[in-house]
Amino acid sequence: MNLVCLSWNVRGLGRFEKVRAVGRTLRESRASFIFLQESKLQRISPRVRRSVMSSKKFEIEAAPSVGSAGGLIVLWDKELFMVESKVITYRAIFLVGQLTSIRKRCAFVNIYAPTIQTDRKVFFEYITATLNTIFVPIVMGGDFNAIVSAEEKSGIEFCHSASKVFADFIHLNGLIDLPMEGSRFTWFRGGAQAEASRLDRFLISTDILSWFPNLRQVALTRGLSDHKAVLLEDKAKRILRRPFKWFSHWVEHDDYKRLVNTTLLNGLDVRWEPF
Repeated sequence: MNLVCLSWNVRGLGRFEKVRAVGRTLRESRASFIFLQESKLQRISPRVRRSVMSSKKFEIEAAPSVGSAGGLIVLWDKELFMVESKVITYRAIFLVGQLTSIRKRCAFVNIYAPTIQTDRKVFFEYITATLNTIFVPIVMGGDFNAIVSAEEKSGIEFCHSASKVFADFIHLNGLIDLPMEGSRFTWFRGGAQAEASRLDRFLISTDILSWFPNLRQVALTRGLSDHKAVLLEDKAKRILRRPFKWFSHWVEHDDYKRLVNTTLLNGLDVRWEPF
């Protein structure tokens, strides 16, 4: 099994053109687990369901928006992940179950953190408390509305205390933040003074990385939203198998027979003689 997850703050799924475009991006990503934030939908209509679900083997779970704010959607391949329990809140969806191909239990968590610092601290405390009741490795993705260092922002005043709250959350839960490939930032705002920061990411447990040691985190090209989608994928290294070539003139070399006898057949009571 190759683990492929996609997380994206889509900034609303109200217009059909946008729903269709988001669905196209999800299908092109070939992700088996999809986390969407800020759907701004109080219910998932059949039209949205058909557009974002790339296959009948996918299942969907959602947390409704409050008015026109928030809204979470999680999609997963039910042939790869069998859900055992769920925890659904306004800002987080927890799916606990088993990865069927490797028979390992874990949890997938979709996050949309508050923008206000004091609320964000309480939110991270809640997430930590919930994780402490699950006791399984996790894959957590979403819009955390926080950064861990000054290098993860541009054009924005750096708040050390807010950064420390997020960094402490990652450390306390033993999570791994893989390097971001493709871009330093995932959120952008134009205007007279452009701003950018890395608000979106995946955080994983060490066990997840041991099961999928070739995982990498990639920021995709920005399009419909001011957030870039982030892809977490198990990119196994390709092994190139080169064919062996035999040149008949090798046997004419003075040292060829000695090389074969001493190197390839070392320790065996066998001697090779060319025809």
